[in-house]
Amino acid sequence: MAAYEKAQEQFKREEQAYWAMRDDLMRDYHGLWVAIVNGQVVASGKKSGQVGYEAYLKTGSEVCFCAQVGYEDRVLQIRGGSTRYSFN
Repeated sequence: MAAYEKAQEQFKREEQAYWAMRDDLMRDYHGLWVAIVNGQVVASGKKSGQVGYEAYLKTGSEVCFCAQVGYEDRVLQIRGGSTRYSFN
């Protein structure tokens, strides 16, 4: 399986984990951004980019699911086309 397909599968698993624990997240993290890796909240905070970066530093995973708890219906657009980001 290609790396892209593996990443897509992992992302879907992380998203499913998010929705499975959303009731608890609403109580503990409402309004905050959370990052889910391996089915667990690994980072949280007020800024999405910082939360994603913290999740990477803690886990080394390049795939995570990030959402602002309670505001999942908002659309976040990130412009930049095919820009690659390096955390090194």
